[in-house]
Amino acid sequence: MSSLEKIIRSRRAGPSVAFRERAYGSVERQGLIRDILGLANALVDGSRYLIMGVRDGGPDDRSFVGISNEELDQAYESYQTQFSRYIEPALKIDLETMELDGVPVAILALNDCAEQPYLLKENLSNAMREGSGWIRRTTEPRRLRRKDLQQLFDKTALSPAHHPTIQVGFTGQGPEEEVTLTVLDLSELPSAIAGAKFRMLMEAKQASQDVEGRATTRLERLVHAREFGGTKPYHQTTETSLMRRMGATEDEYHWADDYYVYETRTHKLNLSLENIGAVGLRDGLLTLDFPRLDGLGISEYIRIAPDSEDEESPKGYPKIETGERRIRVQAKVRSVPRHSTVPAFQQPLRVWVREQVKGRTLPVDYRLQSASLREPVAGTLRIHVSSAKTGT
Repeated sequence: MSSLEKIIRSRRAGPSVAFRERAYGSVERQGLIRDILGLANALVDGSRYLIMGVRDGGPDDRSFVGISNEELDQAYESYQTQFSRYIEPALKIDLETMELDGVPVAILALNDCAEQPYLLKENLSNAMREGSGWIRRTTEPRRLRRKDLQQLFDKTALSPAHHPTIQVGFTGQGPEEEVTLTVLDLSELPSAIAGAKFRMLMEAKQASQDVEGRATTRLERLVHAREFGGTKPYHQTTETSLMRRMGATEDEYHWADDYYVYETRTHKLNLSLENIGAVGLRDGLLTLDFPRLDGLGISEYIRIAPDSEDEESPKGYPKIETGERRIRVQAKVRSVPRHSTVPAFQQPLRVWVREQVKGRTLPVDYRLQSASLREPVAGTLRIHVSSAKTGT
């Protein structure tokens, strides 16, 4: 006899076990949600069971009437939808079947109720309003009272098993305490490249001053084609015009330079949050503090490429505040489910390191706060800065 069959045959109805003769019909949604909430909020340890297809008069007077295939089909299709819509936080409920005395019975098993209290996520009826809940202390659920809520919160606060266990680190094989970033130089700044091309044209024009007629234009065309390729048409220009264009390259290429410095030549850096506990984390706030140093910076927003048709930066980038001594990064953490790893930021940080910090190890202090945690998770990560790689 399996342990579940033993429970069904011999356990008395109580806070963690409920029996019901029939499955819940389409018009019994309120009863289904109330009974599930009552079991989920029961002040007991371990799994809870709602067993359907049983006529219960106690362990000595219990008979199995079974569940029809039609009822089972309806249960599979509709129950999980109802639980997802009306119960928060999310509650994992398994629907199992078992044949006892020749008839099928159905079991709703709640194997993880570690995030009490469980409440209504939205109005179900005038009598069952958003935010209300039920608890099963004997054989029937009743509405949660202030005393019940206090007991549930005390139970959660005192038990380490009812809190997430979060590890924070740079994204890698797992959350890593250290990461190495390479200095990215600015040797191909668009305005500098454009200015160099104009200088080449100027030199070509000056070199051909003694050449008469079409040879001058031919030489300039060759230099233009070499420097600008075939995408930019050639127009004969004077030295004065070239000088003016050389002087205007910084203004003309302002957006391209900005994108190159703060997007192209940055490291896309993210953190991972790993929950090794049996309870999920929700509604957290992650704060990082980088030192404020010459040669280290974080883009305050994501730049849009000059040739892009997008008009707004991608959403989900962390909030960046640059102060006198530190650069603070903050982002909300919506949830970290149990036994899972999630990225800390929807959009990775754009971190740039230049020659001034080459060879240094930079500390990054972190702090993760959440009502789900017994206390904030805090520590220090390290960034090692290595030599430049030109053109990468």
